[in-house]
Amino acid sequence: MPDATPDATPDATSGLPVGGPPAPAPEGHEPTAHDARRHSKALPRLSLPHLFKPSQWGLRLRILLVAGLLLLAGMVSLVGFEAWQLSSSMERGVQERLKLLDYWVHDEIRTRLDGLTASVSSLVNLPEITQAMNTRDREALKTFILPYAEKLRVATGNTSLYFHFHTPESTSLLRTWDIHRYGDDLSGYRHMVVRVNRELTTFSGLELGQGGTVIRSIAPVFHAGKHVGSVEAAMNIVDVLQRLTLPQDYGIVFVLDKSFKKLWEGGLERATFDNWVMVKSLGDADAHLADKALDEPGPTGRVENFLFRLIPVDDFQGRQIGFLVLTYNAGAAVQQNAMKTFWFGLLAVAGAISMWLVLFVNVRRIMKFLERLKKLILASHGSDFVERFESDHVHCLDVLRCPNKECVVYKNPSLVCYLETGTEAVSPTLRGTCLFLNKYGMCTSCPVYIARCGDELAEMKNLMNTMMRIWGVFLGRVGGLLSEVLRNQQGQPQAMPSLDQVSGYLEEMARLTAFSHDLQGVNNIAEVYHQLDHVFHSHFRLTAYAVVEVVPGQNRMELVLDRNGFCQHMSQDVLGNSSLCRARRGAEEIASHPNPVLCPYFNIDTDKHVRCCLPMVMGGRVGAIFSFLFPKAEWNPNRKRLVMLRKYLDESAPVLASLRLLEASKEQSLRDALTDCHNRRYLDEYLPNLESLCKREGRRVAILMADLDFFKQVNDQHGHQAGDAVLRQVAQIIRRNLRESDLLVRYGGEEFLILLHDPPEAGAQHAAEKIRAAVEATPLNLPDGKQLSKTLSLGLAGYPENGDTLYKIIKFADVALYAAKDQGRNRVVRFEPAMWQEDSY
Repeated sequence: MPDATPDATPDATSGLPVGGPPAPAPEGHEPTAHDARRHSKALPRLSLPHLFKPSQWGLRLRILLVAGLLLLAGMVSLVGFEAWQLSSSMERGVQERLKLLDYWVHDEIRTRLDGLTASVSSLVNLPEITQAMNTRDREALKTFILPYAEKLRVATGNTSLYFHFHTPESTSLLRTWDIHRYGDDLSGYRHMVVRVNRELTTFSGLELGQGGTVIRSIAPVFHAGKHVGSVEAAMNIVDVLQRLTLPQDYGIVFVLDKSFKKLWEGGLERATFDNWVMVKSLGDADAHLADKALDEPGPTGRVENFLFRLIPVDDFQGRQIGFLVLTYNAGAAVQQNAMKTFWFGLLAVAGAISMWLVLFVNVRRIMKFLERLKKLILASHGSDFVERFESDHVHCLDVLRCPNKECVVYKNPSLVCYLETGTEAVSPTLRGTCLFLNKYGMCTSCPVYIARCGDELAEMKNLMNTMMRIWGVFLGRVGGLLSEVLRNQQGQPQAMPSLDQVSGYLEEMARLTAFSHDLQGVNNIAEVYHQLDHVFHSHFRLTAYAVVEVVPGQNRMELVLDRNGFCQHMSQDVLGNSSLCRARRGAEEIASHPNPVLCPYFNIDTDKHVRCCLPMVMGGRVGAIFSFLFPKAEWNPNRKRLVMLRKYLDESAPVLASLRLLEASKEQSLRDALTDCHNRRYLDEYLPNLESLCKREGRRVAILMADLDFFKQVNDQHGHQAGDAVLRQVAQIIRRNLRESDLLVRYGGEEFLILLHDPPEAGAQHAAEKIRAAVEATPLNLPDGKQLSKTLSLGLAGYPENGDTLYKIIKFADVALYAAKDQGRNRVVRFEPAMWQEDSY
């Protein structure tokens, strides 16, 4: 029997090693703090490393955590997308507005420039202007232009409008804003003036000067076809921008490139950046905003809550001298979008939480189902099929009014009809036996099925309840069958086995069947014991055991199988007198536990070991005893396996009985019934094998042919019964003077053949003489009480010195026997070659 180990504890019912949950606490055991701590250690703990090992996640964590993360990611993505959508829409709308502002600013500057061009065009055609320019009469020019300019300022509202007259040499003739300053050379920095006087055509556009960034229009002046100078109308662009009425939240910042700083007066600077100088800011804009906008890579963009659009500013020569930064303060729109995003996010969070809660409720329901399912499976593993799921109360008897009283559902209305007798029945035997299948065809069309199905968990509960019931019935039947096959000593039937026990029993029965099959092909008794030895040692893990056989017709037992010197525990008294063996007398199992004095011949330390003796009944009586030792501490858990151990012995017993009978029959056919010596038939089977062995190993053999002298006189004078008695006694005398390895054969009538194996030098002669003398010296008892003496003549021949075959040696020994007869009988004669001259024998 296998040693008991922590992971192979024998089951209390079958004794088979099984795994599974620990046994329940004994009745009356109260849980202690130690128990609570022990069970608390078994609870899984959620740790940070555990979160990074998805393979160790439970179902609840897998579904709820993953779903929660997906919902969170989806919610964040949705809210982020909505925020991006609102922001993008707002930015596109604002950029469209800034584009309109761009058009407005360009249109305003173009309008002012066109007005300036119209002014200078009208002046160059006035005689007062051309005459004064021709004579360079500054007083005449002042008298005319100053009132004219003032009227024009009032009419147009351009307070920064001024006129400037230049000579053909590009020197200043008259400035309306500074009439006392004139005669200065403008060719060094007033490039538009130089080009007009050189190319004699009108120029207009932006130009940097000491007055800042100015919108100018300059036209050449002619008098009588002669170029007499040029006239300029100009106004500061800042004044143009200031006249714009910007809507709320809009702003304009005018910045100039710092590289043109030498062209304007230093007093114009408001704020200086890395490469730019702010000239003017209007509306909701400032230098800080312009600085950040200029650092952005594109012409449009966003700085904090401000959106901007950059308008390049070019002078009349096409050089970029600065930017108009158009801005829009989108703070209110951003705040409005933030509120929209907040409410949208709040709605998304509420939806995600609702979805997660629905998922949580369903997962919790699934977990309860799985926990209950686990309890049912564990209970069924221990043959407890009472546990059930809570089921609905829709029954076919209530809905269909079924009249079939033979139906299993009719007998037990709590059963689920479509799982018992419908098209989806678990058992193939009852599947399709419902009467209403004739009406509905399939269970799926039946109103009972429609009323019960729909909830997958409810369907699984009904299915598991049905499976538990069927398993209970099945294992109950298995328990009944096992009670017939495997009974304990008291003959009590086997209780309902667990699944592990059924598996163990099937494995045991399969091994037993294979063992029984293997026994069918054995050739002799030794092979049977060899098979048993293998089973005891390898399967039952026994380490010390023995088998003793009851010798037929004798009151003694002999050892036929011994493992690890178990024979030292065998009492010689019991071996010599089998009636002392309690197992043989009672034909029942004998064990030293719980009664160590049950048998006085246990011969063990009963405090450490248990000795058990199992009888093997052959032909209605005990033919052998199997005895083994087992550690006492492991006896009770493994004692149930004695049932299977006895099965192996029961399978072996009839085979051993048959082999015994066969050997006895064969032995009787090979022995002489009168003298119990082997006969000629045995000799014919024995000699070929012996001759091959002698030739292969170079062995010597001596053969004696012995014949009683004047044996016929015994039969004639005393009768055949006396002759038979004489033959029996002579055979016994010869047998007593032979070795166990030697062979005695009744060769015929009063003639005996004696075969001596490997006799020493002169040993055969000595043995023959010893036999002859013993027969001569021993009185022979007759049936009528008389005694007589007889003599024996013997012929001796040896192999291989006298012949190369054993049959030739027998012939030569017989020749020597006849020589002994011829020489006067009662003597031993050794064969000599001269005694046989013929070629054949």
